[in-house]
Amino acid sequence: MRLTTMRRIATVGALTAAAMLTSGCGSSNDGPQTPKDAVNAFYKAGMDDDADALADATCSKYADRASEALSGIFGEDRILSIEIASVKENGTTAVVNLSEHKDGATSSNILYTVVKEDGHWAWCGDAD
Repeated sequence: MRLTTMRRIATVGALTAAAMLTSGCGSSNDGPQTPKDAVNAFYKAGMDDDADALADATCSKYADRASEALSGIFGEDRILSIEIASVKENGTTAVVNLSEHKDGATSSNILYTVVKEDGHWAWCGDAD
């Protein structure tokens, strides 16, 4: 009887741990997990004209200025899509090289800095 009870406890514990891992519970990494994901989240928020999501996708240095990006980066010409050409990661910083596809034009070799903050990656302005 004791062995059966211990097996039940172990099974419940294992199932609880598996459920937490697959649902993300107990994880502080709720944001983008790669620099590429961060840039995609930033552009999706901008193209959707979603200032709150844009602030969430932006590093702490620029998060309070996310609405400026809506009128700047996303206000000039309608961006239809982006294509990421390369990502160069160095610890908690990365440089993402991309192309923006707009109505009738493509801008290439756009370089952005992405940083890892609080366990997730965030867009952080033009690369130096």
